[in-house]
Amino acid sequence: KVYIDGKDSGTTLSGLSGAVYNSDSDFYISRLQNSNSTYERSIDEVRMYNKALSDSEIESLYNEGNTTIVEPATPGLVGKWNKISDNTVNDSVGENNGIIGDSGSVTAVEGFDGGAALNFDGGSVSVKDSPSLNNMEKLTITSWVNLERLPEKDGFVLVGKDIENASYRLRVHNNGTLSFAVATDNNDWYSNGTVISTKEAIGPDLWYYIAAIYDGRNISIYVNGELWAKSQTEIGGSIKYTDSDLYFGSAACGEPLFASMQDICIYNIALEQENLKDSYNTAVTNSYLLDIEFKDGKPVDSSKNKFDITVQGEPEYKEENGEYYISLDGVKDSLAVGAAPICMNNLSTMSIRARIRLNELDTSKKYALVCRDEIGKSTSFHSVIEKGLLVFAVKSDDVWYSGNFDKIEGKAPSAGKWTDIELRYNKGKLSYYLNGILEDSTFTGNGGKIDSSELPLSIGTFHGKWPEGEDVIFLNADLSRITISNRFIAYSKAVGDNMGGEEILNSLKKEMSINSIDKVYIPSANSFTYNLTFNVNGNRVTDDVLLSLAENCEGVSLEGSNLVISNSASEGDLKLQLTYKYDTSIKEVVSVPMVKLNMPEANSVKIEGTGRVNKLLKTTYSYNNSEFPEKTIEYCWARSTSANGNYSIIGNAKTSTYTPAAQDLDCYIKAGVKVVTFLEDYVEEEIPANIVWSDAVKISAEQIKDGGVSWGGGSGGSGGSKVNGSVKPPSTPVITPPENNQNQ
Repeated sequence: KVYIDGKDSGTTLSGLSGAVYNSDSDFYISRLQNSNSTYERSIDEVRMYNKALSDSEIESLYNEGNTTIVEPATPGLVGKWNKISDNTVNDSVGENNGIIGDSGSVTAVEGFDGGAALNFDGGSVSVKDSPSLNNMEKLTITSWVNLERLPEKDGFVLVGKDIENASYRLRVHNNGTLSFAVATDNNDWYSNGTVISTKEAIGPDLWYYIAAIYDGRNISIYVNGELWAKSQTEIGGSIKYTDSDLYFGSAACGEPLFASMQDICIYNIALEQENLKDSYNTAVTNSYLLDIEFKDGKPVDSSKNKFDITVQGEPEYKEENGEYYISLDGVKDSLAVGAAPICMNNLSTMSIRARIRLNELDTSKKYALVCRDEIGKSTSFHSVIEKGLLVFAVKSDDVWYSGNFDKIEGKAPSAGKWTDIELRYNKGKLSYYLNGILEDSTFTGNGGKIDSSELPLSIGTFHGKWPEGEDVIFLNADLSRITISNRFIAYSKAVGDNMGGEEILNSLKKEMSINSIDKVYIPSANSFTYNLTFNVNGNRVTDDVLLSLAENCEGVSLEGSNLVISNSASEGDLKLQLTYKYDTSIKEVVSVPMVKLNMPEANSVKIEGTGRVNKLLKTTYSYNNSEFPEKTIEYCWARSTSANGNYSIIGNAKTSTYTPAAQDLDCYIKAGVKVVTFLEDYVEEEIPANIVWSDAVKISAEQIKDGGVSWGGGSGGSGGSKVNGSVKPPSTPVITPPENNQNQ
């Protein structure tokens, strides 16, 4: 049996007998024998008994250890919410426990640093009103936040004591900006100076450290330790007392929350910016599995793992404008990290960042960057430069170089220039960023964890041979910093300058556009859906640009990156806002003309040829809107026994030509043309089109001339008869007089 929290879990295996097998194996805690995999969490009070404990004994042991864990006192900390027990979100510093709401769900997940976090999948948490949450002279709200997506309309209320009688509210809006509002004894809710909004924005899939502060005079918002907004008008008084409950993710004043939150904290003091910076920097540092810098003439890992770095060769250590770096000679210099860094095994997410300056870039050579790979041994991942491209490959679920789904490639860094690169693996998605700009991304197709390896991590060289058997050239480059993390954290401007460059990221503003679109068309009926892609610095991307309407426009709506234009839209300029997903302060508004569509339709459909059995008929046509290139022309032919009768499609006649057969004799034939076209490749629907028909042609018997004799003459085809489906000459031949009355 297995017991969890003192209770029988219901997992039982019956039918066993005898003593536990006698073994000379060592006894392990936190690992399997002959395995590098370990349980990298906390374990306490490990006990072993030589008897089977009873249900009551197990429950008693659980209750002994199930005392409330109270964190060390932090000045001003009123409440901290992280962990879930049954339907309760526990307050680890007080008694303000929260209750999970009935709508949606709130579940426990792993946070940015491996600790506990709350995942809101449309759910919410309510904390009963209490004196400790009211009448505060000062207030600080902090939390780590990772949005699954941006709000669609009304915004997400991250933290709010704002149902009916409002005290305070922290909200993220549908463009990624943040707002913070308070009500005080001296100032009403949403009066002058009591609400602020940021100009910068946050985006999905990244962890942000957000703080909202009222210091007794002004309100402010900090993100990752940096000031994003502050009120210009001073207010005063304590936070207004209300009997409203405290909510996380409430949809009462917004929309259901889709995000993860960690360390939701409320203080009755105003934290200083230095406190916020320290918390942020400590968290970022703790998120690194590896963080190598090159001060004091040697490589040092300042991550929590403190790996030993083995230097091979005789690299030089240099300093340039306050930046310390190592210079690898491309002959024998390289670095090796740890005997086998097990913390990098079985990762579902991984980020490799490096600041590099290539001293050589020969397109005929292959250079190794950061690798855990060797032929014949357990491979995990590698990054190399070959043929002028940077290639990043990951082995996941034992899939390795099986096609284009487990590797990506993009433009290599330029030689002689400092460049920041980032390689990401995110639950099956590979991405490569060059100076903060996405170069390439793809899904591996399996979404599994990165395979484990017994190899060390090598930098600047490669274990053994390249998969095709060639030798890999040592890296000839300068390196100033290398980090590996299993989390994606949004970097502050200070960190960004050091590991990517705010100036480079801002250059995206003039390099972001909708891919290959110069106008959109308004249909005469129903709607058109444009499936848009985007350009970022000349590279086509699909999911790195967030699309929104810069101005509301009747008849226009958005469904993700799909632009829907209905027939109620009016001609004019449509303004669309493009926001870079990984730095949402980077925005671009583009103006796209909307014009009414003149549907392309065939006209002037005619039939050329003689209307006789066994004589070829050919369709000619034109169509009325030459602006649209014809993608496909569909042809059809129809038959009727009378000129104005009902016509039936001739099933096998689908080309521009048709040869009447015996069954068409004395019948009427029409040719039909349908112009099938699309607006452009990014439009999902084809333009509706009708079949346009030619005038009818009556089919007569075949006219055969042989020495001037013909039969079946005349447009009506009289004088002929059918024999076994073919036409035979009439009994009395018709003599056609020769020209100039010459005898035949």
